[in-house]
Amino acid sequence: MMPVDLAAAAAATLADLVQERRRLSLLLSGLDLIDQGITVMDGELKLVAASRGLFKLFRSAPEMWRVGTPFADFVRYNAQRGEYGEGDVEEIVAKHVSLARQFHPQDMEHVRPDGTIIAIRSSPLPNGGCVTTYTDVTQQRAHARLVRARSEELDRRVHERTAELEAVNAEQKRLEAVLVHAQKMEAVGQLTGGLAHDFNNLLTIVISNLAVMRDHAAKAGIMEFVEPALVAAHKGAAITRRLLAFARRQRLEPRIVEVNSLIANLLSLSRHSLPSTISISKQPAPFELHTRVDPEQLEHAFLNLVLNARDAMPGGGSLVVHSASRLVHNAEAAELELAPGRYVEIRVEDTGKGMDETTLLRVFEPFFTSKPFGAGSGLGLSVVYGFVKQSGGAVHISSAPGRGTTVTLLLPASPAPTRPDVHQSLGARQSAGSSRLVLLVEDDADVRTVIRRQLTDIGHMVIEARAGDEALAIIDDVPELSVLVSDIVMPGDIDGRRLAHLAKQKRPGLRVVLVTGYADGLDVGGGRYRSFTVLRKPCTKDELAAAIETAPQ
Repeated sequence: MMPVDLAAAAAATLADLVQERRRLSLLLSGLDLIDQGITVMDGELKLVAASRGLFKLFRSAPEMWRVGTPFADFVRYNAQRGEYGEGDVEEIVAKHVSLARQFHPQDMEHVRPDGTIIAIRSSPLPNGGCVTTYTDVTQQRAHARLVRARSEELDRRVHERTAELEAVNAEQKRLEAVLVHAQKMEAVGQLTGGLAHDFNNLLTIVISNLAVMRDHAAKAGIMEFVEPALVAAHKGAAITRRLLAFARRQRLEPRIVEVNSLIANLLSLSRHSLPSTISISKQPAPFELHTRVDPEQLEHAFLNLVLNARDAMPGGGSLVVHSASRLVHNAEAAELELAPGRYVEIRVEDTGKGMDETTLLRVFEPFFTSKPFGAGSGLGLSVVYGFVKQSGGAVHISSAPGRGTTVTLLLPASPAPTRPDVHQSLGARQSAGSSRLVLLVEDDADVRTVIRRQLTDIGHMVIEARAGDEALAIIDDVPELSVLVSDIVMPGDIDGRRLAHLAKQKRPGLRVVLVTGYADGLDVGGGRYRSFTVLRKPCTKDELAAAIETAPQ
């Protein structure tokens, strides 16, 4: 028999074990009530305890989580069913076991193959081992993503709305500036139109009386006073015509115009008015562009832009002319004071010195010019502005100092004409009417100025040359020429006589008028000069006009 004291000790020990088992059972039952997974590992990485929440999170059988199971078996089980992605199972096991043996605090998240997100937090125990909690944070992370997405969306909407308000405040300030500018230009236009009308009445009286005085003057000495007065009065009348153009009160004769061909003709004419240091190119639309405008006014406006570009490039540069079809929508139409719709765009770009903002604000005002005193009237761009606005279009200038200038004309687009020859070309108009394109050849600049003025007063358009060789090049390049007016005595190998013969060989239908102050014995009617008209200096513009009209073709 067992001694009494040993039996009592055994009974006490058994009672303690029962009590300890009861406490452990209570502890495990308590762990099972927690909605998290909990594991306790000893210092040898063997399972001491696990909660039922762990079985639910990983959807594994309770038998898998027996007390004493090595940590490596859990990792291997999970690796075999793809919890850690693809890879060698034993390498995965070794990696996780090595990390766990360090017994360092760990805090990480594990995404299961089904998308469940498990937050894992491991804390070391004082006497070795560790306790680890596993928490399903899938919903929390989803809510966090939703909150973040909504916050980002809110930020985006606030940013967009702020940008919209800033843009509206700016599409508003711009419109106010456009309105103020339009009101100013309208007021200036009304004032200018009224002044031009009044001055035209005064100039009509002055010119008429001076003309009568000239025709009835008995003393030749009076003419030296009358002629300058008439010239000045006619210049004044020309200025008032430009003012009326700016005020949009000029009389227009609109016709259907094909813009590409008009630009091609005018650039050909302009080439000889520009120095060789300026290159010219055109980039036309690949199809015909039609607009209903006054063709002569459009030609004058275009030539004005070309000459302005020339003056802006005294050291040379490039001039490019674009044409295109352009659809103007509501916002842009409001800014340009246009009706929305389809427009023909003519864009003239130069690489000149450009303009600053102050100049741009005043560039369309009559008599405003940035050129040196006496170099310009300040009416060029104002006339372009008035013509384009009167034609239902718009003109816009963009420029900056040192970056050149771009002038854009927008004119209402029109359908192609239903009958041919609605708008005759420049050359056709010249040959059919009294207005012709004349090549003036004169080496003396002052004499050339006088004759040019006479020709333009008659109504002709003029291209100038200083010598015979220069004139021959123009005759080759400009097919629209219909008249040659040349001095006979000129320096160089090609004088007026030889130039006339060579010109006639090249262009048999060309009218030729030779002007000289030395050919008293020149036989006009016969021999080698029967194809030319010879005019003696000095000649009046009426004599010059008659000589051109009667010159043989």
